[in-house]
Amino acid sequence: MLLGDLPIKYFLANVVDIKTQKTSLKDFGTTSRTYGKYHTFRIEGIDYEVLPLVHPRQVKGLGRHSKLWFDLHAHWITKK
Repeated sequence: MLLGDLPIKYFLANVVDIKTQKTSLKDFGTTSRTYGKYHTFRIEGIDYEVLPLVHPRQVKGLGRHSKLWFDLHAHWITKK
């Protein structure tokens, strides 16, 4: 599970094949149909299921947050 842009940028983007590289949460989709889906990545010959989600600060609507991500996560939670 990757929570927000920073883990995607500093972990995932550094260990996956450049052709499948995604560097931010928005690269995984910004709609209710694409958010909260598992993605398979091969890292050093092993397939991993990765679940990119918003950072908990977004989920709680704390500080400066995005209404888009807040709403997408709320929709995802209710559909699980």
